[in-house]
Amino acid sequence: RRLELTLARATVLEAQLATPERAVAAYEVAISIDPHHAGALDALARLRATAGDASAALDAILALADQAETPRGKAEQYYRAAKMLQDRGDLDGAIDHYKLALDQIPDEPTTGEALRRAYIARGDITAAIQLLEREFDRTEGEATKARLAAEVAVLAFERLKDDRRAEDAAKRSISYDPTNLDALGVLGD
Repeated sequence: RRLELTLARATVLEAQLATPERAVAAYEVAISIDPHHAGALDALARLRATAGDASAALDAILALADQAETPRGKAEQYYRAAKMLQDRGDLDGAIDHYKLALDQIPDEPTTGEALRRAYIARGDITAAIQLLEREFDRTEGEATKARLAAEVAVLAFERLKDDRRAEDAAKRSISYDPTNLDALGVLGD
């Protein structure tokens, strides 16, 4: 009963009275009563992130990941942590958490793409290309294969300055979609 009243108070403080500092304190009391209450942890993470206390928000998100009962639930929280870290400019931390999310759901395309973008932002083009090639191998559709191969071609050409690798990837892309503009651009057509 005490937990329910504390959560109700926190909700009122946050939503109706717009006093996030007091809402944080109320959610902290709720967590002291039930350290595994997902709703309280989620609200606390959100409020702390909004208030700029990213470290405490990250702790709350990781606690949610630990408590998640399904791989999807864990992956969502690791993804959320990765986005928060990336927004703060911590690419290494973001990459680590994107990888944790992919450990839970290896074929999740949004997370895979986010990890690739983080690698590119960090300047680790080889790692980004390796992810693209793994995704290419798992992909069935020709249009998607063409897009992935073209992305490899562009990265190899523009960022690695590896003309041979770029040409090979562009030709692979063209074999699936002869009209792929990125691949044609790399080939100079």
